[in-house]
Amino acid sequence: MKQSILFFILTISAGLFLINNFALAHNLYFSVSWIDTLTHSIGGAIIAGIVFYLIDLRGRLINGSTKTVIKRSGTIIIGTVFFVGIVWELFELKTGFNNYIY
Repeated sequence: MKQSILFFILTISAGLFLINNFALAHNLYFSVSWIDTLTHSIGGAIIAGIVFYLIDLRGRLINGSTKTVIKRSGTIIIGTVFFVGIVWELFELKTGFNNYIY
């Protein structure tokens, strides 16, 4: 399971990298309103995958089993995704990345 989570994270990250570079090269963030939502959603899935992987790894190291840890980890995963999302939006606001018109 550990390798499949890592493969998922790396695959989705590579996809986000390609989408973002294509969108930047063709100025899609300025002309296609949904591309920003798409990249933010994929980024959230990546963060959730990383947190899930770390919780899974912690459960294996401490308990030898992850069944109980994973059942109680939903709040941690969602909270971390929200926190990272808020920090990212503040970063975009501060740097001016979100100054585009639909």
